[in-house]
Amino acid sequence: MTTSPDIAALAQSSNAEALVVRDQLKAMPVTIANLDQVAEIIAEVKRRYNALEKTLKSITAPMREAEKNARDLFRPAMTALLAAESDLKQRVVQARNAQLAINQQAMAAAQVHLAQGDARAAALVTVVLQDTAMPAGLGARDVWSYEITDEALVPRELCSPDPAKIRAWVAAWKNAAAVPGVRIFEDTIISSRSR
Repeated sequence: MTTSPDIAALAQSSNAEALVVRDQLKAMPVTIANLDQVAEIIAEVKRRYNALEKTLKSITAPMREAEKNARDLFRPAMTALLAAESDLKQRVVQARNAQLAINQQAMAAAQVHLAQGDARAAALVTVVLQDTAMPAGLGARDVWSYEITDEALVPRELCSPDPAKIRAWVAAWKNAAAVPGVRIFEDTIISSRSR
């Protein structure tokens, strides 16, 4: 995507200016005595950020809307094609697995006939054997997967803490919250409104 020269120049000057401001503010001491001044600087920094974000949104919003509209136009076709691909792949797996089972049964029967000394019968039962190799353009690999049948039986070491539930618990109980394995503490978050 090409960017207009005006936007590119604005971005370049904003980037350079923001880096200078950041470095200058890192060197600025913050004390109780200058908190009013710091609050004004924070508000100005936030105002500049919001102005740049507004400019960025004015550029990206039409593009996002155009992308959304284009995706909406093609969504039915793309969804149908993905479903068709998935269905065909599942049926390839089913056909391959069915043939593998037939091949295994035929080989087992052939071994029984060979053990009995009947090579003709062994040859006859193997006529159902077919190659299960994938054709060009398709690949197959076996992977181990899982399905949870009873969540209560899953060992604790295979479970993950749920950050959203912990956050809600701590927010509700505050300093009375106690969760084994979790350090609960009060933190201060400074908010700022641009002026």
